[in-house]
Amino acid sequence: MKSIVQPTKKQRRKIVLEILQQQNRIEDYPYLIESLSPPQDITTLAPVGSGKNISIGIIGGGIAGLSAAFELRKLGFDITIFEAEKKRIGGRIYTHYFDRHKKYYGELGAMRIPISHEIVWHYIDLLGLKTTPFIQSTPADLFYILHRHACNDSEGQSVMENIYPAFDLTLREQKTPWIQLQNNAINPLLRKLSPKVRKEIIEIKPQYHPEIIKLDQLSFRNIFEKAGLSLGAISMLGNLSPLIGDFFYTSSIELYSEIYTLDFFSLYRIQGGSANLPLAFYRSFFDSNVKKYYPNIPPHLLGTIHWKNGHCVEQIQQKIPCGPVTLSSKNIENHSIHQQNFDYIICTIPFSTLRNIQLCPAFSSEKMQAIQELSYENSFKSAQFYKERFWEKEDIICGRKLGGSSATDYPLTSLWYPSDHYQYLSSPYAPPKEPGVLLSTYNFTLDATRLGNLPYNQRIFKINRQVEQLHALPKGYIDNILLDYVDINWNNYPWNLGGFAYYRPGQKNTFSWIAAQPEYQNKIFFAGEHVSGKHAWIQGALKTGIQAANDIAKDFIVKK
Repeated sequence: MKSIVQPTKKQRRKIVLEILQQQNRIEDYPYLIESLSPPQDITTLAPVGSGKNISIGIIGGGIAGLSAAFELRKLGFDITIFEAEKKRIGGRIYTHYFDRHKKYYGELGAMRIPISHEIVWHYIDLLGLKTTPFIQSTPADLFYILHRHACNDSEGQSVMENIYPAFDLTLREQKTPWIQLQNNAINPLLRKLSPKVRKEIIEIKPQYHPEIIKLDQLSFRNIFEKAGLSLGAISMLGNLSPLIGDFFYTSSIELYSEIYTLDFFSLYRIQGGSANLPLAFYRSFFDSNVKKYYPNIPPHLLGTIHWKNGHCVEQIQQKIPCGPVTLSSKNIENHSIHQQNFDYIICTIPFSTLRNIQLCPAFSSEKMQAIQELSYENSFKSAQFYKERFWEKEDIICGRKLGGSSATDYPLTSLWYPSDHYQYLSSPYAPPKEPGVLLSTYNFTLDATRLGNLPYNQRIFKINRQVEQLHALPKGYIDNILLDYVDINWNNYPWNLGGFAYYRPGQKNTFSWIAAQPEYQNKIFFAGEHVSGKHAWIQGALKTGIQAANDIAKDFIVKK
């Protein structure tokens, strides 16, 4: 399917329909469009300007907090955003620029947008951002497992010839391409669910269908075991597909959530870096041309935004039931403490960091349990800026790489090639010779901790050697072309303390509804990917930001 540079809503929906037709589940189309599109507009719930003199505090300047503020502004609320990070905004959307012109960059956080994630596209269109295709895979992708190289040919023959002999496989497994082995294990459990039950995979409900509860109890690894795959095949598939292998002990609901909403089909990236999305929100708050963002709302009826960067919330307090909520924040530069009362709060920070905030009084016992136990997975990313793109040379193993990824059983697990030369994929011309940025490591869970916690110099040394071995390059080759390096271990990042929420078996049924419920008599609402049905994706964070804003509007109108 040929990628469109800036797909319209009509084009996006056509692509989604075509993919579902190919998967023989066209019956999922109406619900997917409904669920992944923006919720009801806040101005249909309360009149514009009706929120004047009502104060709202938003904890966290990530994409959930930004979208909530953008929507709340429509009703005239007085909004204050507390963001602990001093030098940037966006939370786990984190683009690092290697040059002052911002041409060469690496994505240390969110980096791709599925064609189906309509809420993300809604804001991309509204905020005037540009997109280009994100190349998920190509035949030039490499595998390097147990010191054996293979290429990602469409029939899987290279893997069968070069990787299969290293694993103890049954005769049937030896004759089956690896993608087919994987799909044969994963797809039947999804297909046997009725469309009505299937949609609960991405829903937040107080009670789930017994089949969803059963699915939630299974780990990724259980899926392969139930399919009758041998230990050798499971180990091999885990190395060939790190996005599965790194999460073998995660609830299978997370795997089926991504399959159900087509998260790895027809992907895009924001031109100039993912950071342009949170930056566009931020700029809209202080742009004098408000008609650009709110064409149907008189400027004097819009709310005001107060941005308090470098302020970490340390205490949330409600002195009397149903009364205002007091936030105590610390200026991270001079350590001064500030207190401010609000009529409503939206808490968007991860539960991993909320765990360290003093709550007076404590939230409900169920919410406190969710904050304590909801699982977060670590992610480690490193980006390397090279003076030449060795991966685009014609003689590189498996051929020139203009996007896609490669995988290995080494701790770096996977790396991703930039998609900025995607237009040359089908071109007779070679891409220009210029510097480039390689996402040299993208791993999760155990390997993210093991590699990410090595001392800095040792970490770079290990990554360089593993990149060389993966690409069959001479030892020391990388050292001679490396211009700059940056990485992030999200477990160690103080304002996140984890990469993203990801359910362990049973946690969707136990915590998904509780985690999303308001506290302090509907004075504190929650948003962020961790309380969404789409963990680890911008879509989930945005949807919960809009929903929290809408919930405040509903509550405000009832009490007015």
